[in-house]
This record gives sequence, C-alpha cells and structure tokens, in this order.
Amino acid sequence: MKISIETGEGACPAYVYRPDGNGPWPGVLVFMDGIGIRPAMLEIGERLATNGFFVLLPDLYYRSGPYQP
Repeated sequence: MKISIETGEGACPAYVYRPDGNGPWPGVLVFMDGIGIRPAMLEIGERLATNGFFVLLPDLYYRSGPYQP
C-alpha cells in the first residue's frame, strides 16, 4: 500500500507491507540504495511481509522531485 508521510520538508511517499493475520509483527525499515525505489525493492517488501514482517519502504529522494529509476 502506498502512503504519504508528512514531514517538515514536504510529503514523503512510502510503501507499507503488512502480513496476513493479526499482529503484533516485527518491523523492518527498508532503505533503498543509490538507484532509488525500483521493482526489486517492492518485491523485497512483499517477500518480507509474506514471511511475517511489517515493512516500511520510504522514498528518501522525495525532496528532489519525481525521478525514473
């Protein structure tokens, strides 16, 4: 699920992946590498959630404006 986190410098888009069932779940904060968010990062979020982790993947380049990975 794509969300927006309001910060003092604008809205930071992020992806949240939640496992099935009832929590609590261990959390994982996934940081993108230098290329930015790309399909492989989204697959990592899905895979971790499938294995029981609550995942947050923020787009740390949000201050730079839109980009294409």
